[in-house]
Amino acid sequence: MLVKSEVIAKADKLNSMAAKLLPMPDGLTQPEQLLFKSLCLLYREYRSGLLTSEQAKAEKQKLYKAYISAAYDLDLWHTYGEICKAYQHEQYEIHHSGCEVCQKLDRLLCGIK
Repeated sequence: MLVKSEVIAKADKLNSMAAKLLPMPDGLTQPEQLLFKSLCLLYREYRSGLLTSEQAKAEKQKLYKAYISAAYDLDLWHTYGEICKAYQHEQYEIHHSGCEVCQKLDRLLCGIK
């Protein structure tokens, strides 16, 4: 489970690297990659004079907010995937074609209902 302070710390680290226009580090999740590249572009636009300081700060806040949301969404997706794998293990025999209770549980776990 993600901790908000850790997510923000990661965003701050990526921000620092983007400000220095360093290469993208390996092993980033997709939300981290998108934040990093977006911040790189933001810094380039600011330095070239296309954005004022106020505009850049406002856009950076929007990027952080979107990143935090995407990071939690990805973590939730992975968590649900692990839950579904556990319940669809042969010992539980929960399948979409099983009994009525199994079908309902399958729909709930898969997010259909």
